[in-house]
Amino acid sequence: MRLHTQWSLRTLFVGLFAVATLCLTIAIGYAIWNIEQLTRDSESLLTEGVRTTRLADELGDRITNLERTALQYGVIRSSRLLELFEGRRSELHTEISRLEAYGWQPTMVAALGELRAQIEAVAKALSDAPARFESESVAFRTMRGIVEDIRTAADVKIDLGLGGLQDNAARLYRALIILAGIAILVMTALALSFIRLVTAPVRQISASIQALGQADFDDAIQVRGSREFVGIGDRLDWLRERLKTLETQKSTFVRHISHDLKTPLANIREGADLLSEECANDERQHELAIIVRDNAAHLHELIEDLLEYAGWQDDAPALYPTTLSLDEIVDETLRTHALAIQSKALRVELVKTPVTITGDARRLQALVDNLVTNAIKYAPDGSAIRITLTPTPDHVELHVQDEGPGVPLDERDKVFEPFFRGAPAPGQPPSGTGIGLALVKIYAQVHSGTVEIVDNGAAGAHFLVRLPRD
Repeated sequence: MRLHTQWSLRTLFVGLFAVATLCLTIAIGYAIWNIEQLTRDSESLLTEGVRTTRLADELGDRITNLERTALQYGVIRSSRLLELFEGRRSELHTEISRLEAYGWQPTMVAALGELRAQIEAVAKALSDAPARFESESVAFRTMRGIVEDIRTAADVKIDLGLGGLQDNAARLYRALIILAGIAILVMTALALSFIRLVTAPVRQISASIQALGQADFDDAIQVRGSREFVGIGDRLDWLRERLKTLETQKSTFVRHISHDLKTPLANIREGADLLSEECANDERQHELAIIVRDNAAHLHELIEDLLEYAGWQDDAPALYPTTLSLDEIVDETLRTHALAIQSKALRVELVKTPVTITGDARRLQALVDNLVTNAIKYAPDGSAIRITLTPTPDHVELHVQDEGPGVPLDERDKVFEPFFRGAPAPGQPPSGTGIGLALVKIYAQVHSGTVEIVDNGAAGAHFLVRLPRD
């Protein structure tokens, strides 16, 4: 018993599923994490932009209010207005401090410092000479300019943040494309590996089954793969051994029963010959003796075919190759079947070229005889049998055609199998052992040739045998 591999289809499925799930989890997790980061950055940028814009607007409003209070104080010079001015100046400094916390560029930090200085300059001018304060309104125009610069800087900062978000989104997109490509490559590799791991044993099993169907029982069946496939291979090998044993038993049985039948059959033939001689004057008895003799001869031919087939199944008998004329074998075969051809009023259309090949004369004689016998059997009365023998540079082609019902399409792969008997000839009961065409195939193969059924669109069966000239 062969040792089984340590993995099974279940392990394979689970492993592939785990790897695929891991790849998808990594890709999805990376995408989710980066999308969340982009979302947080977007929210932060939006919040900062809105807050900065609002602070800048409030800063502008407070500067306007401060200017209005200062102008009113310059006219009225009320202590209440001075207190209001000081309170609004303090609030303005608070707003500036909140703006400074946003981490501006050095130029904007300097602008905010300048804004503080301008506020303090206005306060000093107001306290020193309030009557001349209206001349200091230029300071507020400077402050408003600084506020506009702050708004512009805030917009620029937001634009830069948006650009950074777009860059991050583009990087995330490229990273996801790369991850998707890697995942696709990994999944493709896993799929191809799975297909290879599954289809290779399936092909081995299919080839093994085909070999069993063709009665090839010599090579041990071994399937590599998972434990399940190896188990199937073991069972197929057990089936091969079982079929091989049954085939051997069948061949032995056929050979023994054929040998056992030959002796009484020979006695029947001799007795029929003697009976036909003694009953020469009695036409009825003589006719019966002839029938017995002819049927005994036919039975003897069937037994010889069985013995020949059984011999090829057990071990290929020795061949005795000689140089022979295949056209003479065709002529001799036709002379042997002259009475059968005459009884059915068949026309033989023979086209042949003298050709010499090397082969076993007895087996080639049997090959031609079986093909001609098959054609006579299925040819309708009064029809034609066409036999063509033509040489090619490397082969000899023997065509045997009849005008019978032909070989059905669903039987063309079976007619050369042993013991297969197709539909009987019209008007005749089933006959024969079904090994005639099987022997034709065997004899062609042992001579390195082939036999096939030609589909030329004409009625009847058309067999083609190709034999090498050397």
